[in-house]
Amino acid sequence: YVAKWDGTSWSELGGLNGLAANSDIRSICSDASGNIYAAGDFINSAGKKYVAKWNGISWSELGGLGGLSAGQGIFSICTDPSGNIYAGGFFANSSPWFNQYVAVFNTTTGLNINENTRNFTVFPNPAQTKINVKSDMKLLGSAYSLFDNAGRIVLSGLIISENTTVEIDNLSNGTYFFNIGENLKQTFKVLKE
Repeated sequence: YVAKWDGTSWSELGGLNGLAANSDIRSICSDASGNIYAAGDFINSAGKKYVAKWNGISWSELGGLGGLSAGQGIFSICTDPSGNIYAGGFFANSSPWFNQYVAVFNTTTGLNINENTRNFTVFPNPAQTKINVKSDMKLLGSAYSLFDNAGRIVLSGLIISENTTVEIDNLSNGTYFFNIGENLKQTFKVLKE
């Protein structure tokens, strides 16, 4: 459940089993109106992960039943000054590559907008000697960079085809961030073993 501190003690927001989250809650946030949003691995009656909204009176599924319909966990949610709610996690859209995306819920229109923030995939991950980048045709000719944890560029080049190979055998083992594009930044975490 989501716990609320009132200055004296903790209580369950919405009362006993108000949210009835049947699994982990991974992220919570609030908006300027005081609504509370929670997301994680809990599922609705259709078996899908969702973003729950507390409006001060009761919990409901943001967008109604099946509004987001995330098949996997939602790891993070946040709001922006315009009142949009963003959700990200390990769920995919219906494209041929099942790209992960950031889901946007516009609180003014009540519409879900799925923004494909990743028009590419990197595999294998973890990798040992090379990574393969399978990209959308619109990324051909785009610059890529591989950054270390300190933010230093350790490799760079161009996406030359829909299947580009990047040699990483000279890199130390660790975590890197693969980035494509200059105007539309897209980043993928890569583990080198």
